Amino acid sequence: MRALVDAVTAITRVQDDPEQMLEQIVEAARTVSGAEYAALGIVGPDGRTLDAFLHTGMDPATVERIGNLPTGHGILGAVIVEGRALRLPDLSLHPASQGFPPNHPPMRSFLGVPIRSGEEVLGHLYMTNKEGGAGFTDTDEALITALAGQASIAIEMSSRYDKERELTHRLQRLVEVNTVLTTERRVDHALQQIVNAAADLVDATYVGLGVLGEGRDSFSSFIHTGMDPGLVEAIGDLPVGRGVMRAVMVGGRAIRLKDIGEHPASVGFPADHPVMRSFLGVPVAHRGRVIGDLYLTDKRGEQEFTEIDELIATALASQAAVIVTNADAYERERALVAELRSADEAKEAFVHHVAHELKTPLVTIRGSLQALEMGRKGLNDAQRTQLEQMAVRQLDTMMDMVNNLLELASIESGRSPLVLEAVALGPVVDAALTSAPPPEGTVVDLDPCADDRVTADRRYVERIVSNLLTNAYRHGGPHITVRTTSDDDGVTLSVIDNGDGVPASLVPTLFERFVRGRESRGTGLGLGLVKALAERFGGSVSYRPADHGGARFDVRLQHPDAAGTPDVVV
Repeated sequence: MRALVDAVTAITRVQDDPEQMLEQIVEAARTVSGAEYAALGIVGPDGRTLDAFLHTGMDPATVERIGNLPTGHGILGAVIVEGRALRLPDLSLHPASQGFPPNHPPMRSFLGVPIRSGEEVLGHLYMTNKEGGAGFTDTDEALITALAGQASIAIEMSSRYDKERELTHRLQRLVEVNTVLTTERRVDHALQQIVNAAADLVDATYVGLGVLGEGRDSFSSFIHTGMDPGLVEAIGDLPVGRGVMRAVMVGGRAIRLKDIGEHPASVGFPADHPVMRSFLGVPVAHRGRVIGDLYLTDKRGEQEFTEIDELIATALASQAAVIVTNADAYERERALVAELRSADEAKEAFVHHVAHELKTPLVTIRGSLQALEMGRKGLNDAQRTQLEQMAVRQLDTMMDMVNNLLELASIESGRSPLVLEAVALGPVVDAALTSAPPPEGTVVDLDPCADDRVTADRRYVERIVSNLLTNAYRHGGPHITVRTTSDDDGVTLSVIDNGDGVPASLVPTLFERFVRGRESRGTGLGLGLVKALAERFGGSVSYRPADHGGARFDVRLQHPDAAGTPDVVV
């Protein structure tokens, strides 16, 4: 009993150091039981094999000759599995005995007791070769059982210390990752670092991070680690966010599974994909809105992920959400800046164009008026009339330009009321010819179908036709055809001339403002107005060379039944 007291005293002195406590317990067990050899084994995560083994009684040379330490098989495994003390006068006679490895000293008598914490077996403490060749006694068993209780405390303390150290390491690693991410401007690189950190901190074999696209039905990007490039190539398409990953995002909460295949949402794996068991998935969310998920599979060394693993994965997922959200905001801001810059440039170009276009007729008008003033007495009637007509033509050009600009602005801003109704194209073409009659020597052939009806604003269709006719008068040949054709998708109104057609260099910008040929007498706004008017009620306009030379403009309009019930849009 004195030996036990001394042993407990020695153990108490090192109670703040679990590893030293265990070493003292093994030595104390050998002393109080009178054994030649003593050892203590700690069970690993699988609950059967030994994760640590401490022993006393053998010199280092013998230990080296034996080689590998016990892993918990044979009689040692029986103590763990049965969870009760085992006393044997000759351990070789027990059915679980597996003998000894080469160079191992002979052992006969045996006493082994489980180290327990409640119902859980943490390991075992065992003695062999009782002094004097006798067997171990009830008193020995009681003493070793008491020491096993001390060992249980030490093992739990050691486990707690290990977890605390591991948690401290993980938190430090999280801080390091966060520090690195604050300086990383490339989104894909930042997300890859998060994935790599997750694999490291949570001991996961495979990690993936998917970000939902605009439609939110599949991943637009997917970052992963754990698979070599050859395996990735063999698998083929990357995940798009189905199965359990979808369940994580839809539910908006973490899912931890011992076997992913047992979840009802599991859809299995594609060909050549490695089998995955344990699973941890957490949503990547920002302000309650899920934008993706971070998932980890196959926990190394354990059967499933822990609550601490989930906390760490959630922290990393939050960092990913901030990175993705900030990147989206940055892209939107950059796009807005580019749009504003483009609008500013367009405004400057527009002002420049308007100033230039107004300057030319103003110069002509001024010159005509000055000539009239200076040559009041020296000009004959014909000369005065010519100068006056020149000034009037330039005034008309200026008025056309101003009216077109005002109309364009009204249409593009939506201020101009739009009255949609079923419109018969025949009468509209006739009205357009009345407002824009052909000049002398120009013939317009009409080939409209009386039954061709479209949903549009009658005023706008008439203006479209008159603008296209005026364009043909100015730039086309003496023969113009207006034609309508109908199919299941809509009606096409075509204005075709037999002139020289549009130069190839002008075609890409033909419907932009102030675009015109060198010899053009127009304002360069007519075709832009046609495009704006057509698009106002869901139509379109296009250009292509005519079949036999010349220009062909096609305006595509909707059938009344395709456009739905006529309405008024303000």
